[in-house]
Amino acid sequence: MRVKILLPQAALLVIACAYAILGALVFIFLESGTELDEKEAVLRSIDDKKLHLFENLWQWCHAVENESDFHRKSLHSIYAYISDMLVAFENRITVEEVTRNATKLSWDFRSAVIFTTVTVTTIGYGNLFPDTPLGRIFCIIYAIVGIPLTVLLIGSYSKFLVSSVTAVYKALLAPCGRRLAMIRGPFIRCSSKAKQRLSAAYSDNFDDEESDPVNSEENERSLMAPPYFLILALLLYTLVVATVFTCWEDWSFAESCYYSIITFLTIGFGDMVANEQQSFLFLLVCSFIGVMMSTMCIDSIRMHYISKIHYLGRKLREVEYKFNGKRLNQKDVKQLIENVTILQEKCGLNLPKEEAKSMLKNWEILSSVEHSLDFIDIEDTSNFSDFYFARL
Repeated sequence: MRVKILLPQAALLVIACAYAILGALVFIFLESGTELDEKEAVLRSIDDKKLHLFENLWQWCHAVENESDFHRKSLHSIYAYISDMLVAFENRITVEEVTRNATKLSWDFRSAVIFTTVTVTTIGYGNLFPDTPLGRIFCIIYAIVGIPLTVLLIGSYSKFLVSSVTAVYKALLAPCGRRLAMIRGPFIRCSSKAKQRLSAAYSDNFDDEESDPVNSEENERSLMAPPYFLILALLLYTLVVATVFTCWEDWSFAESCYYSIITFLTIGFGDMVANEQQSFLFLLVCSFIGVMMSTMCIDSIRMHYISKIHYLGRKLREVEYKFNGKRLNQKDVKQLIENVTILQEKCGLNLPKEEAKSMLKNWEILSSVEHSLDFIDIEDTSNFSDFYFARL
């Protein structure tokens, strides 16, 4: 039985990993060639402008006699060179590439796998993106197929994660439960007949609750850890991951916590990105687990508040209205309004009660209509008109 449960989960994980790796290889094929050519052209342009700047400065040092003219011309050339450098940095040229005068591919295997992962998980840092038309078209198709697959994978594994966290929650509360039972035990006594009555009543209620989908959802929620405990687990996990990033990256602990939360909630501003060359596997695993835990917390909060709304709806259905000395529930009030509407259309509300009943029998209207007339004093409809229009 356990193999039948774990095998589809493992197969789904293998498919998702293969999808990410194949997508990374396709992006490398589509983007790496164009990126290399563009970077080499930018580096050649920077090198030429740097040599031109040095030649001008040397010439002005010996030819210009006025110091103010030298400052004006040199500053103009330096600012132009800085502007060209900033444009190069916007085109993903790094300082290391400029100083070494050698290109470095952004679309290597690790960065491409990170890109496909943040794409299908909707994190989307934005530090790496396709530039070619074919790469952008493939990215759209890749996301349309990959995002539902990832949602299915995260939803499936988040349920397993919920059961694990719930087991920890119950293990932590087990000693408290035993102590409470020891305290309450001497004061609780129950006869055998009372136990039988309670068990019979419980079995009847249990059968009714199983037939109600709302109650079954509440029973499922009652088997889970409460939302605050799941949120606490997410915060503890964030602190652990942030501690690791503090050791690996040049970040403070607050910056690491900020990056972790932004990643786990799939916000992904892109203002801070971890170095995938240094923490490749850790970044993939911790991001996937963090997204699962955030999904687990959001789903738990959703189920919690939906159960509260269902509880409120059931209580509203149980509200009773008092009309002419009679207690009516919501269903009776609805039937009452329908019946009076029929009387108003067919015979008017000024008829005596007995005559209205006989006319309803002749028209073969349901007996429930006749029964509901016991609640109405048709000869005095002022009370009902106030009630009727108040309901509208």
